[in-house]
Amino acid sequence: MSDEFCTKVSIDIEQLSGIALHKARGHSGASIASYRQVEATAILSNKLGLIGLEHGVDYIWDGFFLDEVTLLFKDEQAAFMVKMKW
Repeated sequence: MSDEFCTKVSIDIEQLSGIALHKARGHSGASIASYRQVEATAILSNKLGLIGLEHGVDYIWDGFFLDEVTLLFKDEQAAFMVKMKW
């Protein structure tokens, strides 16, 4: 992890993913959970791009923990803006 990306923001996957674990049929909970993470990542990347933030320049992915996706930002104002939006 680069020291320049130091402001951490965690976002609840429920706010991003339209895939509900309790409505999934024919799939195990673990596979649906990973689909939700992938969908949340794609949606969040798109939304951040729409507001002018670029991966690797303005933010990087820190990881997933349970039902949260975590990003690291260079700029505290950008992190604050994202935190307020979600």
